[in-house]
Amino acid sequence: MTLVAVLYADTSPIVVADSLISNFDGLPDGLNTPLFSTPDSRAAGEYRPAGLARKFWMLPDRSLFFYAGAAGAARQLFDYLVEIVSIDCPYDREIHRTAQDYLQRIRSRFSFLIVVPSEDEAQLWAYGNVHRADIPNYGHVAMLGSGVEEALEILRRYPGSP
Repeated sequence: MTLVAVLYADTSPIVVADSLISNFDGLPDGLNTPLFSTPDSRAAGEYRPAGLARKFWMLPDRSLFFYAGAAGAARQLFDYLVEIVSIDCPYDREIHRTAQDYLQRIRSRFSFLIVVPSEDEAQLWAYGNVHRADIPNYGHVAMLGSGVEEALEILRRYPGSP
């Protein structure tokens, strides 16, 4: 299960992200284990779980890149964006269109969010299966990953302090 949740997305973003199993290329490899129905890998005689992937990276303009899906494809897009994003050329609408065009060329399915810091309001750029909602006491929320429904249920059940 993957979850990336951006709370208070339009004002002071608080981001929650996991680092759970996420295959590099979306294809299973390795051996099945009694704990997981998906394979793991064993390297050089030592046990090493496979597929643990960091779900975010920082772009050169200090924007944060979050994703759900195959880690390899997400890393490909991130590396591409690193070449065109800078402090002088921050992530914006034009770069977002360029990112979408790039995804069409690599033909990989994953969702991503870019949180661009700002002194006024944070900007949020999304692509793919991203759920957005306005939830009392959590503001505008954007979420992606297979854990979205459970996370939304928790936020609605426990509204926090007003």
